[in-house]
Amino acid sequence: MKKALCTISSVLILLFSQTIYASKEAPLGFNSFYFSSEGVGASGQVTIKGSQDSTGIQSLTINAFDREYKISKQYLTKLGIISANQIHISYEYGYYGPGGRSLYIRLTRGGVGGSASGKILTLRANGKIRIADFTNE
Repeated sequence: MKKALCTISSVLILLFSQTIYASKEAPLGFNSFYFSSEGVGASGQVTIKGSQDSTGIQSLTINAFDREYKISKQYLTKLGIISANQIHISYEYGYYGPGGRSLYIRLTRGGVGGSASGKILTLRANGKIRIADFTNE
């Protein structure tokens, strides 16, 4: 009798209980972006302007070192589909031999409470570009 009562109680609880859904944070990617910094030292003013869609970054223009750099399709393809929702910009004076002044642009996708992944674009004052993966878990 006790076993039947427990079974009936369990069935009633399951039938009349509401489904509980856990909330999950979802990163929102930029459609377009424009960032500006006064810069430090010899970096001069820095501006970064671009756009992206579901297939990746479509355009990226960087003004730094008193020049404008339009990032070519070759490098945009290397950035891949990251649907960036964060950007970090930093500058390094550097030594002339290895390439001198450098601007680092980290484009990432992530939330406020977890891991992030993306790409780091390094732009040297001589116009050389390097792209590397970034993961923060």
